[in-house]
Amino acid sequence: MEVDQNTWPAKGAGLPPFPAAFSHGVTPYDLDVLSALLVIGQLTTPPIASGATLSEFWAWVRYATAIASTSDLRITKPFADLDSHQKTILSDDFGMGVPVTWLIGALDLVAWCDGRYFRERMSALLAIAPPPAKKSGPEKSPDFVFEDRAGFLHVVECKGTQGTPKGRETQFNNTDKNGKPTGGCVQKKSFAIAPPLAGQRLVCGLVLDHEHGKGSSSIKVVDPEFDETPLPEKIEIELWRDPLVRATLAKALRAAGLLNSASVVAAPSGETAIARRLTQPITVRREAARAGTVERRRAVARAELTAALDRPRIQVGDTELVGRSLTFTFPVPLIIEGEAFQAVSVRQGVRPDFLERLADEGFVDAPVMEGAPWLRESALGLGLHDQGNRGLLKVGQEFVAELTLDP
Repeated sequence: MEVDQNTWPAKGAGLPPFPAAFSHGVTPYDLDVLSALLVIGQLTTPPIASGATLSEFWAWVRYATAIASTSDLRITKPFADLDSHQKTILSDDFGMGVPVTWLIGALDLVAWCDGRYFRERMSALLAIAPPPAKKSGPEKSPDFVFEDRAGFLHVVECKGTQGTPKGRETQFNNTDKNGKPTGGCVQKKSFAIAPPLAGQRLVCGLVLDHEHGKGSSSIKVVDPEFDETPLPEKIEIELWRDPLVRATLAKALRAAGLLNSASVVAAPSGETAIARRLTQPITVRREAARAGTVERRRAVARAELTAALDRPRIQVGDTELVGRSLTFTFPVPLIIEGEAFQAVSVRQGVRPDFLERLADEGFVDAPVMEGAPWLRESALGLGLHDQGNRGLLKVGQEFVAELTLDP
């Protein structure tokens, strides 16, 4: 674990200072691997999507056997020998999940949100043009926006490679064919969060070595200086919180199999996050059509919740949940410290009383803190815990995910 304090702004620069919980230089970090897999599953689950996505199962099925049985984090040789496309997917997923698992503890994070969704939802709340649809280059949205327990918002860009530390530096600072700067250091600058909520602006990079490699796996965290693109001034503080609450709850609902409810929470004003109420006289018909779409989507979501509440509950510890319980058998046994595991079981769901209240009063078109402030209390909190062959992730007061390795 390497944190380069020299990249932080000087004291008195009016920018967030070096966090007290960070240590400059290289320090060891004990990673809870099973919890990190659950984090990858949540981070790669979009708040808005139609149908099932691989991200809901990918981390557990694909990556449980990718991690080598070594004292430090390494991937197995077969996964290191994948073709470049598959290696890139693995590196990207671990490049998000492992640093974010560390950040959850280091910054006491309580909510998470995809960077692009954050910008799109804010554009709807502020009635401004949506962000450019760039998936690479300097105009790409940063990967994530996080909220910590003190209420600060942190912008984070993540990178992952199975190459070398030098390759990681290239991911941090690179130029395109026209000589313009690109990479993580400029991607995290695509928008600014204003005081008093402005938190850290970080780029995190993971280097993954394989089980027979001569190097080592490592995380590096920097705060490079770039001028962010400002959003309009004088934004109400509570508007900044809306995308965090909605994305955190939507990801949890999707993981529980409640896809329609997740989409309505994440996109309350229409089919997409950029949808918003139309107030100009010329748009009366369009506004009526939009309102009709909103009501139809809510009706479908409420029917989904009613059906889900009638299904048998799943159990995680002493907690009864509405959700999904799945077991995947490994193609070959997973050996950890001499013990063989044949399968991985995942149980994840949401408390039924929350779903009942969500159906009754949670599908609101207004900003969360105006229309349903209780949703924020339900969403806040990210808790991770590993014990033996069991990993646990808790999101807010309502969602629990458990991963166990089965002999």
